[in-house]
Amino acid sequence: MQLNTDLYKAISSSGMRLDSVIEQSYYDVTGQFVNDEKHVLSFDDDNKLTLWLQYAVDEVTGNWVNDAKEEFNYDEQGNEILNIEYEWDSEASDWMPIKKIEKVFNVYGNATQFVRFNWDTINNAWLPDLKSNTTYDSAQNAIEYNYKRWNASTDSWDNYFIRYYGYDSDNNTTFSYVMYWSDYSSTYKKQYRYELSYDDSLVLQSIRYDGDTINDVWIEDSKTEYSYNSFGNQTQYIYYQMESSWQPQSKTAFAYDNSQNETSETVFAWDENNSEWYPNYRYERDFDASNNMIEMIYARWGPNTDSWDNSQKWGREYDNSVSYNNLIIPLSFYYSGINAYNSVEEVFKHQLVSRSEYDWNSTNDVWDETILEHFYYTEQSVNIANTANKAFSVYPNPVSGNLYIESDTDISEIRVIDATGRYVRSESAPGKKERINLSDLEEGMYFVRLLLSNGEYETKRIIKE
Repeated sequence: MQLNTDLYKAISSSGMRLDSVIEQSYYDVTGQFVNDEKHVLSFDDDNKLTLWLQYAVDEVTGNWVNDAKEEFNYDEQGNEILNIEYEWDSEASDWMPIKKIEKVFNVYGNATQFVRFNWDTINNAWLPDLKSNTTYDSAQNAIEYNYKRWNASTDSWDNYFIRYYGYDSDNNTTFSYVMYWSDYSSTYKKQYRYELSYDDSLVLQSIRYDGDTINDVWIEDSKTEYSYNSFGNQTQYIYYQMESSWQPQSKTAFAYDNSQNETSETVFAWDENNSEWYPNYRYERDFDASNNMIEMIYARWGPNTDSWDNSQKWGREYDNSVSYNNLIIPLSFYYSGINAYNSVEEVFKHQLVSRSEYDWNSTNDVWDETILEHFYYTEQSVNIANTANKAFSVYPNPVSGNLYIESDTDISEIRVIDATGRYVRSESAPGKKERINLSDLEEGMYFVRLLLSNGEYETKRIIKE
């Protein structure tokens, strides 16, 4: 196939990268917001997070001072293989190591080993703490996590527990169970087990069993039943516990708007005496025209007033001119704190500018703002160099529909990754020439990663128009 080399000139695009966040708290004495925490992020040339710095405020001077930091290292395939945490020692005016995590990955980018170390302040050395080895099936589903604890007395790893998983033909998890090591019997003992059933990949029921270590059997403990609407969004789940029979305990109900944004989540408790559900607490969410969640209110049910009592509120402001696929968000930093209960795509559907927290003032019937966070970005130029005469070629680039891929080495798998590191497409591709349709992807920057038959990875940046 003759390549159109005009398509391979250097192309420049841009993305907005989250580089810092400043958190402020409301100070009652002055009636103003004052600085509380600052997070500053550093990246490598591939926009991988390499350093996270957290600053606190010196109560005397009001200046930013070192508080904590994390360092990240990656292998050639972009897998995070090292993470080291530090805290600032103000007396020594130096960083004190706290914890280190080392990971090993297979050729598919899945972690096969995880080792955690703690810093030994007496000997100034890393002391092993916890290790996990992971086994995968042919579909790269994790089927076993084998955990071990470090025994400092014997300088060796002791058995701890093993977590097992099973899957159906659609790669849905059908069961998982945990076996804990017993030093007394020198065997693994049943701890707990989950069994799940599905309808078209939607989980309908999950049953938990507890392990009877004396009789070596599983005993029913609790179960959860799920319901969905026609769009596949969960409308409710009911939690039961096994007594002499299944007894309802709690129910969670969800409501959605016409765009299938989740507008409310209400939790009920079971009134055994009256055999009915009564409200417990709820979250209500409001969305803008671009489907960004801009407000969420948490309220508890007042049994004396038979009404909802406001408790907390969260607000977000966005720049809707920048969409998710044009944002570069460091996931490790993100999940360490900010809105970890939401997915990254949900929070950063567009460029998040600020986030606020409020407490309800029942005396004055108003919301008192308590925390304000500001998110700061820099525009990053992304250069896609001339790829002619390389072992791996993609065209056209930019692409709007079909992307053609050619390699000198047989391709085993093609993965398309967005700017945040999220896999948006994965296809098996036995051959040297392949085509993949990207017409359904949003505009923005992506990475095409090939797993070659020789076990090596090759990656190129593309722009989706």
